[in-house]
Amino acid sequence: MNESPGTQTILLVEDDRALRELLRITLEACGYAVLAAGDGAEALRFAEPPGRAIALLVSDMVMPGMTGIELARRLAASRTGLAVLLLSGYARDSAMMGSQVAFLQKPFPPRVLAAKVQEILGPAAAARRRA
Repeated sequence: MNESPGTQTILLVEDDRALRELLRITLEACGYAVLAAGDGAEALRFAEPPGRAIALLVSDMVMPGMTGIELARRLAASRTGLAVLLLSGYARDSAMMGSQVAFLQKPFPPRVLAAKVQEILGPAAAARRRA
């Protein structure tokens, strides 16, 4: 990944329209390009173009049709090095994730999301993923 921090593309998946918009605005204010989807099926369509670089999946865990964990697994199968940040209002959901997946419990202020994404996509994190 040769992109500098803050310039990568994030695939954001959240079924609550108002929250999705707030998260999109927060991430774009940090300099990220954001593909915002309302569900897993839409997210998979956004990720289809083979040349489309996606550095991070930020997804709600509980959505109709496909969980965030299932979506992350499907995307990771074809995208080596994809970082994943899952969001949930249910603390118990975090136990369902592997150690390679970051987690934020809802609700959280926008600055917490921005800091977590920077932690995940920052230069040190990118170097760890390449190693």
